[in-house]
Amino acid sequence: MTEKQPIRRSRTTDAQGVPLPEGSPEAAATAPAPRPKLPPRQDLRRVLDPTTPEVKAQIDKHAATSARLSELEAFASMDSLDMAALMAANPRTKPPEPGTKVSGTVIRMTQDGVLLDLGGRAEGWISRKEMPNAQPGDVVDAFVLEVDEIGGIQLSAKLTGDAAALHLEEAKENGIPVEGKIESRNNAGYTVRVGPVRAFCPARLMSRLPPADPDALVGQTVAFLVIETGEKTVLSRRDIEEKDNEARRTERLKTLKEGDFVKAVVTNVQSWGVFLDVDGVEMMLPRREAGWEDISDLTTRFERGQRLDARVLKMEPNGGRISVTTRDPSLDPWNTVTTKLTVGAVMSGRVVTQTEFGAFVEVAPGLQGLIHVSRMNKVPSQGTVLDVRILSIDTDRKRLELAPSSFDPAAQAANGVGIDVTGTVTDVAERGVTVMLADGRRAFLPGREVELTPGTTMLAQKFRVGHTLTARVMSDEKGRVTLSQKAADADDWRDALRVQAGTGMGTFADLLRKAKK
Repeated sequence: MTEKQPIRRSRTTDAQGVPLPEGSPEAAATAPAPRPKLPPRQDLRRVLDPTTPEVKAQIDKHAATSARLSELEAFASMDSLDMAALMAANPRTKPPEPGTKVSGTVIRMTQDGVLLDLGGRAEGWISRKEMPNAQPGDVVDAFVLEVDEIGGIQLSAKLTGDAAALHLEEAKENGIPVEGKIESRNNAGYTVRVGPVRAFCPARLMSRLPPADPDALVGQTVAFLVIETGEKTVLSRRDIEEKDNEARRTERLKTLKEGDFVKAVVTNVQSWGVFLDVDGVEMMLPRREAGWEDISDLTTRFERGQRLDARVLKMEPNGGRISVTTRDPSLDPWNTVTTKLTVGAVMSGRVVTQTEFGAFVEVAPGLQGLIHVSRMNKVPSQGTVLDVRILSIDTDRKRLELAPSSFDPAAQAANGVGIDVTGTVTDVAERGVTVMLADGRRAFLPGREVELTPGTTMLAQKFRVGHTLTARVMSDEKGRVTLSQKAADADDWRDALRVQAGTGMGTFADLLRKAKK
């Protein structure tokens, strides 16, 4: 049985708990003594010396407290309309989704965590272990790990160690980087240790660009994205690099201009050119710009991952293709062409390009010239080695005029318009005959310039490939030589006509003149 507790006597009640009459002697006797009256807060400076640090700190503290109390009093006195207006002017933003990358300002630190102001009246916490050196005012980037029911936001700069191993699934779903140490490498990829978990990163997902030395990555601790979990954990470092590189690429394009020297990485090699990467910007090195000499097989000179210096040649508008060159202007062979080549000399060269109008032949590294189709019976294929004669050197336009070694310029000059020449038939067609002249020129004998003998109706009945013929040069314009067999006996025909007019019946015009008389 519990003991009955005594009635606690109030200062304004009697022994039985009955309230004493207000103003009675008994009530006055039991009333508490009045507290001493303190000077107003604004009069503290009159009582204490405000210049001392202790007093100054107390004054600032009381002032801040008064300001906060005034704000609370104003907030409490608002009606519903004022409250709605205030909330509309200062809306609370929707909490970010897990995995979102956010930027915040450090506003407070505790022993275990760091509080970040994310803007829009949103705050997030991040472990102090991830930011041991954080200071108020620092602006840091982090990833949203979790948002609880009351809006609390848990952040993480990147998951490391055991925390990464425990949150691999969350990291995969939310795109949060995990930190791992590269332990070994094989042909397929890299073994990575994430805390106690052993993971794998395929070689193609280790880097955005082919590494110059793949083995140099072993032993490094870097950030990865989790792309597969379960029986096998698969990571990707390339995805992180791609995201980080996008902003760098945009900034690089703003400052890039023609003539700039850049450091590039080879990403792909094709027969017609090399693809390069410069801070995320793709560029093209054409085959002709890979060196002063012709490079028939670019794979013998370049390989993926190779680092090289280049110069921007041309930038197409609106983010189009960017062409570069690796040629050194100081090594231009045309600077010393006159010391290497002389007009009339015969040299050995290799066909580097075959076209409809002739063949380009390289006679020295970086020095190419054209053999016009009119000087050849057949255009040689690319890679063919042949002897050529140098006809002219144009240093201003950087052009060489070439011809087969059998071509004789002196004979060509002697066999000008009006001269009878001899050649070998190389082709017979319905419209004319193609002839290779003895001086190395290719000529054409049109069908209209051939007098067929009685009973002959087709050129093929009169001319055979490989046979020789004689004709007169009618014209020689830009390497196109036209022949005629009619022109060769035209004077004899006119002489015979004049003789006939004097000794026989005469011409039809003579008969008309006689009739008028």
